[in-house]
Amino acid sequence: MHEPSPIANQQLRCTHTHPAGNRCGSYALRGEPFCFHHHPTRPHTRGRHRATGKEPFALPVITNRRAVQLALAEIVIRIADNTLDTKRAGLLLQCLQTAAVTHTT
Repeated sequence: MHEPSPIANQQLRCTHTHPAGNRCGSYALRGEPFCFHHHPTRPHTRGRHRATGKEPFALPVITNRRAVQLALAEIVIRIADNTLDTKRAGLLLQCLQTAAVTHTT
């Protein structure tokens, strides 16, 4: 029988999950879990523009626990790479906490 091509191997694909819940699917960098676009060492801003932490970004619609987890992951990433101000992060985390309690009952 014919073996699947290594290019089709899912282990060679980027493991980034978009806010909507689907995976990136681009080819990962050699020996890395992410593609160039989603690699954590890639700067999120270009040129001289500096992130202020107030730029808009999309979060999934909070309809279930999975959406809460995806939104939480996005907020944590933005806190970690300093692209979300702490006041806004705190407010979003409080909203997620309320949503988590609501969707677990």
